[in-house]
Parts: sequence; C-alpha cells; structure tokens
Amino acid sequence: MKTQMSEAARQKANEYQRNWKRKNPDKVRQHTVNYWERKANEPEAIETQVYSLHNQGKSLREIGLKIGISHMKVKRILQNIT
Repeated sequence: MKTQMSEAARQKANEYQRNWKRKNPDKVRQHTVNYWERKANEPEAIETQVYSLHNQGKSLREIGLKIGISHMKVKRILQNIT
C-alpha cells in the first residue's frame, strides 16, 4: 500500500533535494558516475548468473526467482547464446 504525500510536502521535498544538489555537486556527479557504471555492467552480470545457474541444472523459474527477473527474461537470455 503506497502512501501519498500532500502537494505541499512534495514541494518541500523537491525543494530540499534541489538545494542539496546545488550544495553538493561533487557528490551528485560521483553518484551519477557510479550509477551508470553499475548499469553498464548489469546485463553482463545478470547473463553470467543466468548461464552459471543454467549449467547447474536450475529451471528457468528457479533462475528467475534467484536473480530477481522473470522466467521469460531468463529464456530470452539463454536463447541469445546461439
């Protein structure tokens, strides 16, 4: 169940975030670099995990549950081997 913030609270939160970003540009820049580095390596890491678990004889659903992706995504990754 999601809780909704009032419009005034949302505006205050956004204002706080904008001010924090203005005061900490180096932290924002470093966070951005770290985020995109993780994103760039993410598909390779997932594919490696899928291949490893598949070679261990795990089912598509077991692999998906373990990694946190759908069994259909696992199937597509394995089909791209060929």
